[in-house]
Amino acid sequence: MCRSVDHRQRPGPWLGAVWPAIVVGVTVFFLVIVASIDLLSVVPANVYGYAALVAYSLHQPSAAPATGP
Repeated sequence: MCRSVDHRQRPGPWLGAVWPAIVVGVTVFFLVIVASIDLLSVVPANVYGYAALVAYSLHQPSAAPATGP
Protein backbone atom coordinates (compact mmCIF):
# COMPACT_ATOMS: atom_id res chain seq x y z
CA MET A 1 0.00 0.00 0.00
CA CYS A 2 1.33 3.42 -0.96
CA ARG A 3 0.91 6.29 1.43
CA SER A 4 0.29 9.75 0.02
CA VAL A 5 2.64 12.47 1.26
CA ASP A 6 1.59 16.10 1.41
CA HIS A 7 4.64 18.08 0.23
CA ARG A 8 3.08 21.47 1.01
CA GLN A 9 3.83 21.16 4.69
CA ARG A 10 6.94 22.71 6.14
CA PRO A 11 9.91 20.38 6.06
CA GLY A 12 10.34 18.80 9.42
CA PRO A 13 7.26 19.92 11.36
CA TRP A 14 8.92 18.33 14.38
CA LEU A 15 11.54 21.11 14.21
CA GLY A 16 8.96 23.73 15.15
CA ALA A 17 10.50 27.12 15.87
CA VAL A 18 14.02 25.86 15.16
CA TRP A 19 13.38 25.51 11.40
CA PRO A 20 13.37 29.29 10.65
CA ALA A 21 16.59 29.68 12.65
CA ILE A 22 18.27 26.97 10.57
CA VAL A 23 17.11 28.54 7.32
CA VAL A 24 18.27 32.01 8.39
CA GLY A 25 21.64 30.65 9.53
CA VAL A 26 22.29 28.91 6.23
CA THR A 27 21.21 31.89 4.13
CA VAL A 28 23.29 34.33 6.22
CA PHE A 29 26.30 32.09 5.59
CA PHE A 30 25.77 32.52 1.85
CA LEU A 31 25.17 36.25 2.34
CA VAL A 32 28.63 36.55 3.90
CA ILE A 33 30.20 34.37 1.19
CA VAL A 34 28.83 36.53 -1.65
CA ALA A 35 30.16 39.66 0.09
CA SER A 36 33.40 39.04 -1.78
CA ILE A 37 31.62 40.14 -4.98
CA ASP A 38 32.19 43.86 -5.46
CA LEU A 39 28.52 44.66 -6.10
CA LEU A 40 27.43 42.90 -2.88
CA SER A 41 30.36 43.98 -0.70
CA VAL A 42 28.39 46.45 1.45
CA VAL A 43 27.77 44.02 4.30
CA PRO A 44 25.83 46.32 6.70
CA ALA A 45 23.33 47.20 3.98
CA ASN A 46 22.92 43.53 3.09
CA VAL A 47 22.40 42.53 6.72
CA TYR A 48 19.83 45.27 7.44
CA GLY A 49 17.92 44.53 4.25
CA TYR A 50 17.96 40.79 4.87
CA ALA A 51 16.92 41.21 8.52
CA ALA A 52 13.97 43.40 7.51
CA LEU A 53 12.85 40.91 4.86
CA VAL A 54 13.10 37.88 7.17
CA ALA A 55 11.38 39.65 10.08
CA TYR A 56 8.52 40.72 7.83
CA SER A 57 8.09 37.27 6.30
CA LEU A 58 8.19 35.47 9.67
CA HIS A 59 5.49 37.69 11.13
CA GLN A 60 3.03 37.27 8.26
CA PRO A 61 0.15 34.85 8.76
CA SER A 62 0.24 31.71 6.68
CA ALA A 63 -1.53 32.09 3.37
CA ALA A 64 -4.36 29.82 2.39
CA PRO A 65 -3.48 27.33 -0.35
CA ALA A 66 -3.92 28.83 -3.81
CA THR A 67 -6.95 27.57 -5.67
CA GLY A 68 -6.04 29.04 -9.05
CA PRO A 69 -8.03 31.33 -11.36
